[in-house]
This record gives sequence, C-alpha cells and structure tokens, in this order.
Amino acid sequence: MGLNSEQIEITAPAKVNLFLDVVNKRADGYHDIESVIVRISLADELIIKIADKNIETTVEFLDITATDEKSRLDIWQTPASADNLTTRAGLLLKELSGVTGGAKIILRKRIPVAAGLGGGSADAASVLVALNHLWKLGLSPDQLAEIGSRVSYDVPALVYGKTAMLMNGRGEKVKPLNASGAIGAGWRMVLVNPGFGIFTKDIYSRYKKPLTFKQKQVNDILFALESGNIEFASKALFNALEEIVFRKYPIVAIAAEALRQCGALAALVSGTGATVFGLARNQEHAESIIGRLSKKLDFPFWSRTVEILPDGVMVAHGPLEA
Repeated sequence: MGLNSEQIEITAPAKVNLFLDVVNKRADGYHDIESVIVRISLADELIIKIADKNIETTVEFLDITATDEKSRLDIWQTPASADNLTTRAGLLLKELSGVTGGAKIILRKRIPVAAGLGGGSADAASVLVALNHLWKLGLSPDQLAEIGSRVSYDVPALVYGKTAMLMNGRGEKVKPLNASGAIGAGWRMVLVNPGFGIFTKDIYSRYKKPLTFKQKQVNDILFALESGNIEFASKALFNALEEIVFRKYPIVAIAAEALRQCGALAALVSGTGATVFGLARNQEHAESIIGRLSKKLDFPFWSRTVEILPDGVMVAHGPLEA
C-alpha cells in the first residue's frame, strides 16, 4: 500500500455525470440538483507528507501530449497553493481537528482543470482521506464527507471511493448506488475537451427552468447501472445544463456531435463542461472513436479513453479505507 507513518501516495479519480438535473434555485443563491456520477480511470496522483506547521500544495503535470501541451490549451492553469482545493481541505481539517502540524502536498495533475470532471474536488477528497490517516484522526467517511461539503459540493460524493453515487441537495446529500460489474468490465468512455475551462457558477447563473420540459427520470440511469445495459444507458443520459453550455460555447457542441459521428453510442457534457464524453461498448470501440476524432475536429483538443472504476480504488498501491 502507498502509505507509511509519514507519507501517503493516493490517487484521485475523476468523475463524469451520467445524469444531472437542476431541481430548483435556493434562497441562498445555490441550486438543488439531482445527479448520478461514476468515477473513472483518469486520475490525479498525490503525495502527502507530514510537515511541521504549514499546509502547502505544489503542482506537477503528467501525460501532457503534443495535442494538449500547455502552450496550446488552457486546461492546465491551476490556482496558487492558498486557493487550491487541496490546501483548503487540509487547512479546514486541521482547524476542525485541532491538529498543530502541517502537510506538504505534491499534486500531479492528469485531470484537466475546470473541465466538468471534478478534478479539484477529487483531489480535496483524497487529501481528507489521507490526512485522516496521517494525523490518526479516526474520522468516518460520513464525517469526512460533511467536512468536504464545506470545501466543494462535489467532494462528499468522492470521499467514499464508490463506483457510482447519487447526489442531491447542493451535492452534499449522497448515496452509494448499486452498479453491475459489467460496467467496469465492458463500458468505456471517450473524453474530449476543446482546450479551455468553464466556470461552474457562470453556467448555473444562466439556468432557467423551461416552461415546457420533458422530464428525464433518474430511475432510467439507475436501472442501466444496476443491469449493466449500456444501450439503455445511452438513451438515459441527461444534463439539464448542456444546452446552456452549447449556446455559450458552440465548440463544445461540435465536439459532442463529433463523438456521435465517430461512433459513440451517445455523447453528453459532464457537469458544466467543457469536457464531453461518448459511451463505447468496449476498449476496441473506444479506440476506434478516438482514432477518427482528429479527422472530425479542426481545432486543438485533449482526449482520452477511460473505464469506470470499481469500488475502493483510491490509493496508488492498494485500497485505503476512509
């Protein structure tokens, strides 16, 4: 396992939203949502070491290829240490627990920034899990999730290390879902990002509930997960924010349509974008889709093939219980 008494090496898997509905706007300005997320094999890596006092994050970048190098795309611009969700999560846990020591966090990025893949929240969730062990706090996953909700509303769903989660409220109400082993054994996704980040707050601020609206039911995607039926899943994908993203950023709509034209069973914006994903039956299908994309898209883009993770995958060298 990737841990000892002074240091933990932990992975932070990204997520995609298979279903995202906006239920209403709250009095506090936030929105209540209903969402189903799955964790995927694209993951950041973190090395977290005990330090004397301060909590600081340094960032490195992994797997940047010729098509998504930093000079061409704007998806690798990370906040300064003090503003990074990893630092904020560590500082909050330190304050609430009364720990006097600190931590040095080395964050090795593979997940694009502000991409709708929950990278920052996944990193923060992994920091909470790791520091809970290093500082010997003994907090339960539920306690860590409650703390995480004060950092970002995606954090609670990512603390548990489960394949699929149902999110309600602002995202702080979470429930693990039953998922067939078939989705990990067979389902694949192709991710495409057109090279820029999108501010979540901006997209939500533009949302208005349609007067006439054919409501998609979350039960459809839950059935697809439980049965492992990818054909059913392709018809059940839904994101109430997708059209807003398409209107403001037409290039994202172009990427989604390219995925469909290249053979994806369905394509959807994850979260508030700008990443879109296409469903594939297996690895061969996913590779055939990604191989055709460069002929369809005439702008620089980032892309990856990924699989859905089984429960418990959070640590570099073995599962780590929260």
